[in-house]
Amino acid sequence: MSTRCQVTFYHDDPARPSGMLYHHSDGYPSFQLGKIVRFLEKTIEILDKIERSYWWDGERVSALFVALSAASYETPGFPDPKALEIDASKWEKMSWDERDAIGSLCPVYQPCTRLHGDIEYLYRVRLSANEEGRTWSVDVCTMDSMTDEQGEDVPEVLGVLKQGDGVDEFVASLDEEHSQ
Repeated sequence: MSTRCQVTFYHDDPARPSGMLYHHSDGYPSFQLGKIVRFLEKTIEILDKIERSYWWDGERVSALFVALSAASYETPGFPDPKALEIDASKWEKMSWDERDAIGSLCPVYQPCTRLHGDIEYLYRVRLSANEEGRTWSVDVCTMDSMTDEQGEDVPEVLGVLKQGDGVDEFVASLDEEHSQ
């Protein structure tokens, strides 16, 4: 079964997400954290390139995650416009590698409005900006252990990855159950 996860983005209000995405598979920290970091780095690069560094907020960053995830499963980028010209019969005959080379055109990060009931991990991306630039951190949470008085799942924070920390070292610091 796939390891599902969600990524939420926080900017102004630390308790209320301003962007929320669902990811159907590979949600475990050893894969997803590296992917989130690559997408954050690419987002910063794009915002700098288009001179919109002030768009460092949950709505726009999550929108860029969706757009960038249509090109490749792991590597952020925009799909090749030629992919729109391929008819269905050709597409079906292409290998997965050939399809991935031009982009699937279907984002793997999908917008949503609430937490799904089938996720195992929640990644809370906290965005901030100051005179030194844009920063981020990621709370890595599991959804399998606690409920509140109403029976709703409550995320348990396993750790916080900060910008500049090594992903591999951070994942290794998680207990073995959650680092797979």
